[in-house]
Amino acid sequence: MRVDVVTPWYPNRHSPYSGTFVEKTIAAVQEIGATVEVEVPTIYPAPTGPVPVIVKEAMEQLAGADPEALFEVVGNTTWIPSPVPSLSGPMGRARAFAESLALKRQFLPTSSDITHAHLGMPTGWAVRQVVPHSPLVVTEHQSTLSDVFRDELARAAYLETLRSANAFICVSDFLLDQLRAEFGDETVAKVEIVPNVVDTTNIQFRHRGTPEFESWIYIGGLTEKKGVIKLLKSFWEYNRQFAPRSTLTIVGDGPLRTWVEKFAYSKGVGDSVDLVGPQPHSRINEYLQSADVLVHLSEFETFGISSLEAIAAGLPVVALRNGGAESTWGDVEKSSGMILGKDVDPGAIATEIARLRSEPSRLDPLVGRAMVEKRYSPQSVGTALMTIYERCLAA
Repeated sequence: MRVDVVTPWYPNRHSPYSGTFVEKTIAAVQEIGATVEVEVPTIYPAPTGPVPVIVKEAMEQLAGADPEALFEVVGNTTWIPSPVPSLSGPMGRARAFAESLALKRQFLPTSSDITHAHLGMPTGWAVRQVVPHSPLVVTEHQSTLSDVFRDELARAAYLETLRSANAFICVSDFLLDQLRAEFGDETVAKVEIVPNVVDTTNIQFRHRGTPEFESWIYIGGLTEKKGVIKLLKSFWEYNRQFAPRSTLTIVGDGPLRTWVEKFAYSKGVGDSVDLVGPQPHSRINEYLQSADVLVHLSEFETFGISSLEAIAAGLPVVALRNGGAESTWGDVEKSSGMILGKDVDPGAIATEIARLRSEPSRLDPLVGRAMVEKRYSPQSVGTALMTIYERCLAA
């Protein structure tokens, strides 16, 4: 079976974290026998207003003269530049993706039995404009659905994609509940749950005995939406009140990096906070092995792979009730850590982590490891996707 995957998120030399969950899903179906080609529409910000005709003509001329001068091809993956006008919103991105995808296929055609698009908008809609009658599977991951639905045209386009897709997948019950609230039970009756892959092949389980909770780790983007400000304030409170030798390792990067550095030094914990930057997934295990607890305080998550990888490594996890946490690992909370209310303040978070440290007997990390291996293995997810592909092709 030949599968074309279209995704706006995929690892590259500039952003090794981007879309690793898509990469793992692709590897899972390849392991079962699928041949996969990947197309990555990539946003290039453009000035407000329509993209000038001269820019589109130049791109077409370059593609005609030397396609790989415009479209970077690495192995089975092609990056597709998509000029997106500023302030054009979800529909601007979707239209740009459709135009650039059509241009790419004009000069570098695909040969697939089925297309798997990641995100209903902009990607799924864009694919539907380019191949209106081909079998289409869409997987929804995004945490910004509410922004899409606030835009009347984008909401209508999303609904059009949901209805026209041969199969529509959400990676968690939390996302499905959002779609149900927006479009009703009847419309989302076709939606299925297939989670992201959490590959534990290179995630070693280590039983830590009695966790000290002195070595914190956070893996993710340095953005306000990911709860990084609350994370730093909670760590400072914990370091100040309960464990002056505690450390925080931050794996990732983002616009709050400078704020993190300034806050840490202003509070006297600059030497206790280690910003190691973004790291390839192959190195995540070594960081997990050196930690006592993963703390992830995002108020909104559609899935939360880093928490599940930490649980698989035997780490207790502290998260907020953000949708993804309770949907993906909430039933093993008592054995794997704690999920706190979103309105809890940093001082209370520090106190709760100190309380968890005093109750080590309630943690059973083997339960969490077994859960991750059963629900999120490449074999389980790959088999579910291949079953969906085969059903769509047989219809």
